[in-house]
Amino acid sequence: MTFITPELARTTYACPLARVFVEKVGPNCDANQCIMWRWQALSAETLKPAVSAEMKRIGKGPAGHKEAVANVMADPESHGVQIEPTHGYCGLAGKPEV
Repeated sequence: MTFITPELARTTYACPLARVFVEKVGPNCDANQCIMWRWQALSAETLKPAVSAEMKRIGKGPAGHKEAVANVMADPESHGVQIEPTHGYCGLAGKPEV
């Protein structure tokens, strides 16, 4: 299993714990509406472009890496980093290997 969007999970996967009742059409995954859903953590790869741009702005070269990371993490959205998760996985199956 890989990280997927909640929309894909709802339309593609069945939940092993789902109980089918009159209100629910089938045993589909509830994705981010389920207590077992886990969001993918913000990865370092997501931050690399913003940190590189901030290092150039600071102008200290590699010595400014720590300061650049601190600046980006203080306000990620102002540096163009999307902090709201978009992908996740079912916690019942364990964390997917990337």
